[in-house]
Amino acid sequence: MGPRVLINGIWYKSLGSAAKIPVELATDRLRRSRTHQLSADTALDLGVASEVILLHGVGGSELKYRLSFRGAYLLGRDPTERHVRFESFGSLYDARSQAAHTGTLSAKLLARLPEFDEICTAAIRAIVDRQEFPNWNELTLGSESS
Repeated sequence: MGPRVLINGIWYKSLGSAAKIPVELATDRLRRSRTHQLSADTALDLGVASEVILLHGVGGSELKYRLSFRGAYLLGRDPTERHVRFESFGSLYDARSQAAHTGTLSAKLLARLPEFDEICTAAIRAIVDRQEFPNWNELTLGSESS
């Protein structure tokens, strides 16, 4: 186990330069999401944190699908868990979009903010534990051990 570094109040192993800035941005957004009452702002911060970690290096369309797919494969250990994670990350993206476009959240999505915090935290930790971003194609095709 390598040296650990404190980033935004959370201890991490030392990160390589390619992962350091995205992890710092994601943890800053995660920290921000916890500084205000559960609200549309919470969804925005959690959505941005998840996007920084799960959409690193991705541009263009299909962001919700990619975020959900990557989150499912990064955190899901079997097909059932991947389906659950896929739905959760998709709903997080919907909450972020709803908050960004309307400034409000439905009661249903508002109630799920603690769940979204948990999956965002787990995704950040998974990248930190790896010390780098996975090759997403290899991860999702099963060529890389997780």
